[in-house]
Amino acid sequence: MKKKTRYFTRIFEDMMRTEAWQDLSGTEAKLYLEMVRKYRGNNNGAIVFGRREAEHRLRIGSHRAHDAFVGLERRGFIAPVVKGSFNRKLKATEWRLTEYDCDVTGEVATMDYAHWSPENAEKSAGKIKTQVSKQHLAGVKTTPTQVSKRHHPAENPSNCNQGLEDPHRCQNDTTI
Repeated sequence: MKKKTRYFTRIFEDMMRTEAWQDLSGTEAKLYLEMVRKYRGNNNGAIVFGRREAEHRLRIGSHRAHDAFVGLERRGFIAPVVKGSFNRKLKATEWRLTEYDCDVTGEVATMDYAHWSPENAEKSAGKIKTQVSKQHLAGVKTTPTQVSKRHHPAENPSNCNQGLEDPHRCQNDTTI
């Protein structure tokens, strides 16, 4: 009889000590654990997880699922790489966990949650939602650099689009 491979999900204590983690609701923390559960060490940036899957796994309604994704994104735990839409054959959003390097774009771990605070959240609450909503409606592929200029400055334009066929995945492109 073949042994089944057992996986585990680890959460680092230094992340759990951050203000961002302490501010998470139970639903948001549980969603994050489910997203980390899908991470296999080589698929960060391609973690496909949509609202419907969140509803099913967490046994919650669509509004709570949506709010949980927004809460995790605003606090800097997750970032969209490719936004899902109904226009693209019901494809769910592909996410990256900011605590790990992105396997799709090659971007180093940003750990945006470590810089989050309630004061900063109030100032930038509308920026992320407005920017992502506009891009989502247009069906644009997004990267964290397109959503948040603060954590991803354009330091080295020479590596822009290096080895990537999609111009929307430019590491140094900021739209804010």
